[in-house]
Amino acid sequence: ELASIAWEFRQRQPMSESSRQLALLRQAAGARTLGLSGRASTQLAEASQLPGPYRLAAVSELQLELSNGISPLPIFNIRQARSRPILDAVLDDDCWVHAEEVFLEAPRGASDQAKTLILMSWDQEFLYLAARCEAVSDQPLLPVTGERYHDADHGRRDRLTVTFDTDRDYDTAFEFVVDQSGQTSERCDLLTGWNPQWYVANAVDQAGWRIEAAIPLDSLTPQPVFAGHAWGIRLSREIPGVFSQRLCGEQELPIELNGAGVMRFIRPPRTR
Repeated sequence: ELASIAWEFRQRQPMSESSRQLALLRQAAGARTLGLSGRASTQLAEASQLPGPYRLAAVSELQLELSNGISPLPIFNIRQARSRPILDAVLDDDCWVHAEEVFLEAPRGASDQAKTLILMSWDQEFLYLAARCEAVSDQPLLPVTGERYHDADHGRRDRLTVTFDTDRDYDTAFEFVVDQSGQTSERCDLLTGWNPQWYVANAVDQAGWRIEAAIPLDSLTPQPVFAGHAWGIRLSREIPGVFSQRLCGEQELPIELNGAGVMRFIRPPRTR
C-alpha cells in the first residue's frame, strides 16, 4: 500500500521536459513492441514538439516509422553474413568486405588525431563487431594481455564503447567495452553484474590496434532478429583526458545523445 501511495505521489509531481520526453520515448517503444504503431507515432509526435534534449531522437523515430525524411541521428546498415568470420582480428573475412564502413569523429572543433573504423555484421546467432583503431600520437600501445575477465578496470587505456538499445527507448541499453590490451567489460543499464559470454580477438601493431568480436544475439534480445529490424546504438572511442571520438551525423546533437544513432539489419549482398 505504501509503495502504491508513493507511486501515485510521484506521478502527480511535475516532470521536466527531458523526463517527459524520455517517458514518451519509453511508451512509444512499448507500443511498437506490441504492434501499436499508431499509438507509438502519436507519442513520438508529442515528444518531438517538446524543446528538451531528446526532441531529435523523437524526430528520428518518427521518420523511421514513416520511412521518409532525413534523420537527425546517423543511420547505417549492417548486412547479414553469408558465413561466420574467423575471430583473429585480421578483418579479411567476406562479411567485412561487404560491410558498411562507419568512421567515428572527434567533437566539433577538435582535430582528428587518429582514424577509427567500425564494421558490423550479423547472422541468426551472433552480432559481429570489428574495429580498426589507429594509434594516437604520443600515446603508448600496450601489449595484448593473456587472460581476460569480466568487468575489467580500463583505467586510462584507449577503449572502444558500444551500446545497444534494442527497443530504442533511449534509456535502457546493453554496453560493451574493449580496450587496446584486449580487456573487456559489460553492463546492462547500470547492472555491472550482467556478464554475458561474448568472444573477442584483438591485435596490436605499430599502426594501432584491432578487435573482432561476436556477441550472442540471445544475450541481447529474447526474440529472433530479422532483416528490417532496427536498434539504437552508441559508439565512442576514448583515452580519458586525451582523446575522444564518437558516432556523428550531419546535425550537432545535445550531450544526452552523444554518439547515438540507429543500425538497421539488412539482408546479405546478392550473389551473381
